[in-house]
Amino acid sequence: MKTQSDETARLSFEGHEFELSVGRAFFPTDTTRLLIQCSLPQINQSSRVLDLGCGSGVVGLIIAHLRSLPAVSLSDVHTETLPNVKRNFEQYGYRFDFRLGDVFEPWQGERFDVIVDDVSGVAEPVAVHSRWFQGVPCSSGKDGTELVTRVVREAPEHLNASGKLIFPIISLSNSQKILEVARRHFKRVDKVASKDWPMPPELLTHTELLADLEKQGCITLIRKYGLLLGRTEVYVAEEPNSLLSLGPSGGK
Repeated sequence: MKTQSDETARLSFEGHEFELSVGRAFFPTDTTRLLIQCSLPQINQSSRVLDLGCGSGVVGLIIAHLRSLPAVSLSDVHTETLPNVKRNFEQYGYRFDFRLGDVFEPWQGERFDVIVDDVSGVAEPVAVHSRWFQGVPCSSGKDGTELVTRVVREAPEHLNASGKLIFPIISLSNSQKILEVARRHFKRVDKVASKDWPMPPELLTHTELLADLEKQGCITLIRKYGLLLGRTEVYVAEEPNSLLSLGPSGGK
């Protein structure tokens, strides 16, 4: 009998096929794919990369494989993610440094060239009805911004002088609030990709809830051709406004 810990995800990138263990972690979606696609051009073999909110390590592993990174740093708040991270990295022969903790708590005093943010960014009232978070807690707040804005605020203290934060914004959150916080903490915040996707069937049975959340400014709904859609946008933030905290060596 197949259990949750046996779940696998199959993904294709740059002609490479990946079959990775997911277990009880968040199952990869189109947002995961878009985040990886947007991260790859920002990373080279010498980059020190942090996969934040890594789940089973899908993002970090694929980036390590396609950019030949000697090692990747990963962290997540959920203890059950480690066995699948370990399994995936050992399967492909890459070293990793996994730490358990909330957002940047495991990385005090450490800095990176690229931080790829994959923490929950969907309004909690939506998440509880979605298949994305089955068995996976979502603590992102009513408007879905609680974790993402925390990452954006704290990231400058963990980036080298030329470092970059790559993060997705989902329309099932208060996108404008997240962007306002990002633009206060970084001099450059550039949108590098955008993709619309059909609203999942299980959420279409809660249109009144979605409409009410939209009216409150918690989410944004995309309406095209009589369809209800969601949208993922990926941003690259760089040149932190707190550069003075990095010191003359950029903190590396």
